[in-house]
Amino acid sequence: MTRIGVRWLACVFTAGLGIGLLCAPSMKTVWAQVQIIPGVNFIRLANGTAALPSLGYIQDPTTGRYWVGSGNVGEATAGVLRFDWNATRFLSTIPFQATTYAAGTTKTIFASTTDGLAQLKNNAQTFGIELNAGTAAPTLGACGTGPTLTAGSRNTAGEVTLGTVTTTCVVNFGAPAFTNTPFCVIDDETTVGGRISALSTTSFTVAALTASDKFIWICLGRV
Repeated sequence: MTRIGVRWLACVFTAGLGIGLLCAPSMKTVWAQVQIIPGVNFIRLANGTAALPSLGYIQDPTTGRYWVGSGNVGEATAGVLRFDWNATRFLSTIPFQATTYAAGTTKTIFASTTDGLAQLKNNAQTFGIELNAGTAAPTLGACGTGPTLTAGSRNTAGEVTLGTVTTTCVVNFGAPAFTNTPFCVIDDETTVGGRISALSTTSFTVAALTASDKFIWICLGRV
């Protein structure tokens, strides 16, 4: 590895020069561990860590960019990894904010507390809505003999064909549970009837159905 001064780098970056002879003597020199690659126009930095990023700032050395792993780049602030990305995905430990940068006003916040849950909140994060795609499909409890869950049903919306010899049906949400008891509606597609008689963060019960009826549901979470 070759040791090279930040004073030299500053001259290259600001003046487009290949040498540091014109750097002001008064400029502070901070030595960094870099690798100069002969014949090409780039340098290689040390891997760094979240606590001490390889590309950081003199005034804030715990904020900057570093190598997280193979093909993976991370951004840290205050010595903590905030987000990282590679060729297939982008991960963040903090909420995304939709902002009008010209006015400097933060608007809607997109967040997720766990895999399968997506939340849309106001700027103050005092209220919002939640979509629960889940990490597993819902399951059926007591729904008569031979009930079926339509393929593609998810916690937020789905469809059930009721079994025989029953007028009620219990639908258990797949993991994860809703953060709070959701707002749910159902519609009996076969006959007039059906209503939600019980509702929680993990399941709901439909009553007043007719055996073998088919019904759909929509559930929207609240935060």
